[in-house]
Amino acid sequence: MDFEIYPVSDIPVSDVKLLGHDKIVENLKKFLEYDKIITPLSIAIHGDWGSGKTGIMLSLSKKLDPDKSDIVFFEAWKFEYSNPAMGLLGTIIQKYEKESTAIKSFLRAAGTILSQKYLNMDMTQLIDTITRNTSETGNFSDRLKSLLKKHLKEKNLVIIIDDLDRCDVENTLQILALMKLFLDIDRVICIVAVDLTRLQQAWKQKYGNINDDEIGYLDKIFQIKINLHTPTNEQIRDFLQELVPGIKEDVLSLFSNLISKNPRAIKRTLNLISYRQLLLSSSHKQLSASLWTILEEIMTIKPLIAFYDTLLRNGNSLSHLIITNGDKWGEIKGSVIDKHNLLNSQTIDNNRLKFYFETTKTILDKLAVDEKSLDSDFHIMYSATKQD
Repeated sequence: MDFEIYPVSDIPVSDVKLLGHDKIVENLKKFLEYDKIITPLSIAIHGDWGSGKTGIMLSLSKKLDPDKSDIVFFEAWKFEYSNPAMGLLGTIIQKYEKESTAIKSFLRAAGTILSQKYLNMDMTQLIDTITRNTSETGNFSDRLKSLLKKHLKEKNLVIIIDDLDRCDVENTLQILALMKLFLDIDRVICIVAVDLTRLQQAWKQKYGNINDDEIGYLDKIFQIKINLHTPTNEQIRDFLQELVPGIKEDVLSLFSNLISKNPRAIKRTLNLISYRQLLLSSSHKQLSASLWTILEEIMTIKPLIAFYDTLLRNGNSLSHLIITNGDKWGEIKGSVIDKHNLLNSQTIDNNRLKFYFETTKTILDKLAVDEKSLDSDFHIMYSATKQD
């Protein structure tokens, strides 16, 4: 085989451009450095897990002009088992550790006050305090506003909060509460990477139904919401070609049309393939591991194992089925799948399965892959998957 699949890092280094998110970063930079921008301002970068939010945040933090903005980058999940709100405040304090004794001292003192008065409250108390009781928070905001105004002058304080949706609901609410206090201050901009849908689901699971006030609390925090789009097939192809150099067109088509469109999920699929190919010794082990793993993604594990077991009981094999009848979907569906009621799950897409069999047969025919060798590879991965 001419292509190799190696383990890939989960860190989004070059994902931004490949996924088309560089345009979002560039637009955000222009907007945040626009001389007519109105602050305070809060922006939510909304997307599913693994959709590329972190890559955007990292890229933006590097591209913003430090002469125009003081930049604070906060990774919320790293403080999940301590006190994330205090972690955020500490990160802001650290930013001014060598620059402003007045701001540093004030924030340290404020941290103690806030932790005692606000950040140990339960959800209902916290929302009520932050949204309705402004007398004490007003004193904090007024003092901090005065200090920041003297220090920032014409600059903005940009607070970038990543991975908020990886935190527990209560920790998330504490961070949002502290963030809301800063959002009463001119020249402060908060940008948060968050899956708002997941946050609402977690909130509902933990506390029951969300009432209008609680939904309003989340909605009112963010003035601008930027939704991350699902990458196009072309962007997925570019992404895969970057991660798997030398991948052949037919194999690339199989990957780009059948695996997840989620960047992080793609990396995890490739890492699973890179592990499975080490179980094999054939000359086409990369392809065998890819074909088994893609079929597993289409069918999921239990239906795939049941499908494979039925083929064995009836004197057939997956490799024979693909090489002999892969381009005859009607026969596969009628004589194997429907006859034995193998795919009664509504989650399995027959069109994807049809594309898999037809494309895989084309690939195997072109490469003249030996059926017995492929069958041996499939059986090794079947046994390993069944044990898992």
